[in-house]
Parts: sequence; C-alpha cells; structure tokens
Amino acid sequence: MRNGVDPATLKATYDQMYHRSIKGKKEDVLIQPLTEINGIHRNGDGYLLDCRQWQEDLSFQYPVDRVVMATGYKPHLPDWLMAMKEEIEWEDEKFFRIHDDYRIVFKDNRPNQLFTLTNLELAAGTGATNLGLSVRRN
Repeated sequence: MRNGVDPATLKATYDQMYHRSIKGKKEDVLIQPLTEINGIHRNGDGYLLDCRQWQEDLSFQYPVDRVVMATGYKPHLPDWLMAMKEEIEWEDEKFFRIHDDYRIVFKDNRPNQLFTLTNLELAAGTGATNLGLSVRRN
C-alpha cells in the first residue's frame, strides 16, 4: 500500500516542531503549504528560490542552504531530469539505476548528487514509495 501525507502525519509533524520550539530548540525548517518553486538560483553557498504561494497569489524569494522537493508520488520524470538522460545510467527505458543509498547513478564521478524517492519500483519493489519507508531512507 502506498501512503501519502495524511492529517495524522501532518499533526504529528507540527506537534513535534511545536514541542521542540517551546523547549528553546531552534528549528531550521519551514513548511510552506500551497507554494510552488518556479526557479532556483545559486546564492553564495546556498540557493535563492523564486516562490509563489497559490492561496494568496503572492510571489516571493526565499534564501536557503538546502532544498528538499516533496513533489508527490505521481510517476513522472521531469524535463530537467530528462535533460540529463544521456548522463544517467538506466535499468530500462523508464527506470534509472540507483545506488543503495538512493542516489541516481551517473556515468561520471560528479561532486553533486541527486537522491530519489520515486521511480524506485524496479530497484526497491512495490513498497518503494511508502511514506514510512521514505522517512527512514531520508
């Protein structure tokens, strides 16, 4: 069975963040619902995100050190990834090869890596996109 983020999971996440905050622990986490990222630019050692919050139709930029894109479980290989198709090792026409730690296998030895939690069914079985397993892998 594939699990998405349900209300109980979101409540547990917010509760944990709240309890850490009242104990004085600073969280370097921002949950920004209903927001799309329309661009990513290098910004020193980090990145600058071009964002749009749908509900208020508000555009803004947000500086970050790292980006985790929780894009959902819909099987889809995005155009930006397919632009690197010739640089990636493939299991077959649809599934890229992955390392044991879920890094996409590239044909060269590159300093930056891409990790995946989708497109894993061939390498990791039907439970590949289970949210509980995804959290453990992260």
